[in-house]
Amino acid sequence: MHDLGWTVTNQPAGIPTDPGKSHRSSFKEVTLKNIFKEAVYAINITQGGNPS
Repeated sequence: MHDLGWTVTNQPAGIPTDPGKSHRSSFKEVTLKNIFKEAVYAINITQGGNPS
């Protein structure tokens, strides 16, 4: 996975109790907004390093 630039977040076995360990502020969050925004920004950079 690392070769693809992915970050794996290992979770302990059982029912999770801490949403922060999965990059969420609560378990009501379905998507990881901040990680998504960072990824979209990163793939939309021009060769000169400017946002497109």
